[in-house]
Amino acid sequence: MFYYIWYLFIHKKLFLAKIFKKITTILGAALLILSPLILPMVMVGWNNPNIQVNLDGYNKNVADIGALLIPYPQHFFSDLKIFTHYRNMFTGNPWETTAYIGISVFLLIIIFFRKIVGYSAKYLAGLIFFLILAGGTRLHFFGHEIPLILPYEIIKNIPFIASARIPSRNILFVYLFIAIIVAFIIKYLFNNKKSFKNFILLFCIISFCIMFDYYAPIKEKTNIFQPQCYDAINENSLEFGIINLPIDNMNLPYNYDTRFMLHQTYHEIPIANGYISRKINSTLIDKIELDNISKQKKQLTDNNIKYIVIHKNFPTSAELNIEEYKKHYQFICDDSENMVLRIF
Repeated sequence: MFYYIWYLFIHKKLFLAKIFKKITTILGAALLILSPLILPMVMVGWNNPNIQVNLDGYNKNVADIGALLIPYPQHFFSDLKIFTHYRNMFTGNPWETTAYIGISVFLLIIIFFRKIVGYSAKYLAGLIFFLILAGGTRLHFFGHEIPLILPYEIIKNIPFIASARIPSRNILFVYLFIAIIVAFIIKYLFNNKKSFKNFILLFCIISFCIMFDYYAPIKEKTNIFQPQCYDAINENSLEFGIINLPIDNMNLPYNYDTRFMLHQTYHEIPIANGYISRKINSTLIDKIELDNISKQKKQLTDNNIKYIVIHKNFPTSAELNIEEYKKHYQFICDDSENMVLRIF
């Protein structure tokens, strides 16, 4: 679509049949091949409008203009006070608002802009187009909202498409266009080289600067492990499930369930509660009985949930009457952090 609009603009026409035919052929073929995946997604989204998450992502998780030149948290120089100060101004999560295009790339484009603009104009236009989309519903400058309405104000009101509520992710396409533009710069340098040796030297310097600018060193590590309590669930067959307690009732975007899913990558036993960003129907975890343990036991048994894992150090664990659980379920193991109970 962008390609077609660009050609209409440069040819000063309202319709170009030949270009339109090519684009529709390519788009139609792609949709036809991907239709087994796309159609079910569209139907689910269309028939379940309530799955849309009501968060202010459209005007929060955006590509701030200032973020384009402020190094991301994993950058070599990200810990410098000046970068930390300005990075804290951006709205949204750090991993969703990273829009750093690179100081080296920015300087490269500025220096050679006049030399390459003639044959890379459509790619520069594509870069700007997706940069505007990444800006969300309003333009942001170092956290300050500028009263300038952007196209995402319309996109957020279109059914199904509105589910794309993180505008900043469009920055990925900006990077793709940047790669093409940098390639044009390298081509220009090659075509205007004084000697091949000098070109190779300049090419290596540019490559090193870009690589250094984008390289993300590991600054923090999280010790990931499986709690020992899961080792007590020693079954030959995994034709059953487990439920992890407590159930998160704080309605956080990322809750206990994400931790339980992390543990599952180790023990590989089906779990009753996990994090689902777009939940269509209610499941066992939505109607589990927490006050009446006898009724709860029947629920879990009917759904083939064989074990309960209680995580005692979670913030809401105090709400569980553990002694009552031990009366109704078979005790398997207990340690300072977790307890395992067998239901049947």
